[in-house]
Amino acid sequence: IIFPETVEEWQHRNSGYSMTGLPKLTTFGPEGTPDGVVDFSEVTVLGQSAYHGRYWFSGCSAMTTLKLGEGVTMLAQNTFRACSALTTLYLPECFASVENETAFEGATSLKTIVGVPGSYAETLAKNLGVEFADVDSYVPEETTPEETTTATPETSATPDDTTKTEDTTGVDQATQTGDVNFSMIAAFAIAALGAAVVILRKRSFN
Repeated sequence: IIFPETVEEWQHRNSGYSMTGLPKLTTFGPEGTPDGVVDFSEVTVLGQSAYHGRYWFSGCSAMTTLKLGEGVTMLAQNTFRACSALTTLYLPECFASVENETAFEGATSLKTIVGVPGSYAETLAKNLGVEFADVDSYVPEETTPEETTTATPETSATPDDTTKTEDTTGVDQATQTGDVNFSMIAAFAIAALGAAVVILRKRSFN
């Protein structure tokens, strides 16, 4: 889902659920958002209070990176339920609290929290036992797809026409000649046998 740059605010109900149940969602944000990234960093997230995120991203199992922008001060219960592919989370400087431990219960692959040094994001990373990275210097790892190597079929060498090409014409001619010679010999043999029989009969008659 790509939204235009004119979108400045994102509002959702106080109870959250606005992104719940999107297991195939990989990309969400402005033009140029990389695959796997859900990017709210360019918009202000608004709600009826500072209470954001109850089941907010529950079920977004294909999301690998989440960028939250200004306005998100709290993550509620089950925010990342079933977000098993989430590895990187960006939190704004205004972020201040997590409702309870169930907020990250489904983020089993979380490795890095990116934020402002000294903010609650750094404290949260320490509490969760994950890496913290300074947002001003963090360079995300690029996931290079595995190269698919297509094996080139071996091609047989071009035969040398002058040395390897068999002359089948001569064989055919020889075969035909042999056939003719055999027929002629058979004919002569029959004729000779017939002549011998005639001679024997004459001698017997005499």
